[in-house]
Amino acid sequence: MKKSLLITIAVLIGISGFTQNGLQIYDDTRAWPGYTLFPNEDDVYLIDNCGKLIHEWNCDRPAGLSTYLMFDGNLLHAETIGGTSFGAGGVSGGLAIYDQNSNNLWSYDYYSPNQWCSHHDVEPLPNGNVLVCAWEEMSVNQAIALGRNPANLGNELWTEHIVEIQPIGSGQANIVWSWHMKDHLVQDFDASKPNFGVITDHPERMDFNYIPTGSFGGGSGADWMHLNGVDYNEEFDQLLLSFRWTSEIMIIDHSTTTQEAAGSTGGNSGKGGDILWRWGNPAAYDRGTAADQQLFGQHCGEWVREGSVNEGWITIFDNDGGASSSFGDNYATVDLVQPPVDANGNYTAPAPSQPFLPFTPNQEYSNGPNGGVFDSFFEGGAQALPNGNILVSPTTDGDFFELDGTTQDVVWHYLPPGGFFGGGAFKIHRYAPDFVGLSGYDLTPGNTIESPSSSLSVNCVVEYPEDCNLTVTLDGLPSTTSSATSIALSGTPPGGTFNGPGVVFSAFNPALAGPGNHTVTYTYDDGNGCVESASDNILVISLTYNFVNYNLGTISPE
Repeated sequence: MKKSLLITIAVLIGISGFTQNGLQIYDDTRAWPGYTLFPNEDDVYLIDNCGKLIHEWNCDRPAGLSTYLMFDGNLLHAETIGGTSFGAGGVSGGLAIYDQNSNNLWSYDYYSPNQWCSHHDVEPLPNGNVLVCAWEEMSVNQAIALGRNPANLGNELWTEHIVEIQPIGSGQANIVWSWHMKDHLVQDFDASKPNFGVITDHPERMDFNYIPTGSFGGGSGADWMHLNGVDYNEEFDQLLLSFRWTSEIMIIDHSTTTQEAAGSTGGNSGKGGDILWRWGNPAAYDRGTAADQQLFGQHCGEWVREGSVNEGWITIFDNDGGASSSFGDNYATVDLVQPPVDANGNYTAPAPSQPFLPFTPNQEYSNGPNGGVFDSFFEGGAQALPNGNILVSPTTDGDFFELDGTTQDVVWHYLPPGGFFGGGAFKIHRYAPDFVGLSGYDLTPGNTIESPSSSLSVNCVVEYPEDCNLTVTLDGLPSTTSSATSIALSGTPPGGTFNGPGVVFSAFNPALAGPGNHTVTYTYDDGNGCVESASDNILVISLTYNFVNYNLGTISPE
């Protein structure tokens, strides 16, 4: 059966199953309480789990797919400018920032005809800057000069880059950092051209002549890689990128300067802008076959945030995830992957000729509303929530839902205005009640967006956890020597856990920690959802004894 026919059947079944838009399912005992943000044409909505409107923004231009709440409470809105020279899915070209009252504080078009254009995704940074995904056009002659096989070229080629933009005034910007894929290529086609090498020996670079095949092949045209997502890891100062046509996610170092990002040295990794870790399609770097492929036209790679279940893992909306599953094809999955990374952000290098680990996803979710599966032949997003649940937005199915992270039960299901597909969003985000960007908002629920309201919404009230009034302390730690005995640790309230170098249960062992200044953390969980920590440092001193022999000579008796 053709995929398009399956999608049509699924849509018809879905329409018959819903009487109206709005809240369809809500299990208030398992759904994670927060506020869900999503765009719809030139409007952006923030709703609670009952589907009731918390806030609405009216923007000047339709969404260019992604929208986010910034840390200062303003709305970051990628916008479609229309009429660009880059005619591909996901094109936007514009950026804007709006305040709570929908006033346009800043607008900027990252677009130059036949040169570059923003598309798909943006990412707000804690410093107020914005990361932007963008195509950049390369002429046929430029591509051949970098080792591209002319047989794999049309009239032009688009490569991908990331820029970090500092908004200035009402419509100006500084480009404070950039990274370009064209600086990190390897090719084995023409030995007289730059970057010639053995593909399998360079997993840190992209094969400039890799042409994907299959249902999500598409890479033989101008839009060669189709970058569709960027995410930021503040702990490691790294970026996670998603490339649809090559069916890969990749991690690069953001701690570099722009000059270092163009090379292979510098930054926290010491590897400049080279690929630190990649996953999904080992054939793209000649370390696997089609049988080893795990991602198929995916979108929306995101790190699982600090303090969440599976913290540090990565969520991926795999558009044709069934292709790698025992359940069959023609549906999407959400994959969770645990990258092999240490506490300093260093990734375990693969063995020679072997792909980056893991070989397969650590977890996979495929359940959808009404006991079925979900699908999206383009776009789509997934967010891992703090309690381990998964928030899913399959764009072409047109609805949003939350899966229990253990059972895959649908515990929240919402049909946005516009119905199937017409109300779909590229991806959505749920924000915690204590998210700093919400601190200035009136979070009193209003009416529902749909009218009349969904029957489930009418008497629905979200119960949010009470603020934690929990004070945790860790008794001061003395300086000590590496040869000293273990020191008993004490925290208030009692009953918490201690962590850090040299910590064994509730004692600090200086010999185990070794010389240096070490941080010990005490964490207390009251069992009612409130968890707080306190930290202190302990200095371990290494003492060195120098023994000097003195010749006292011969002492004669009196």
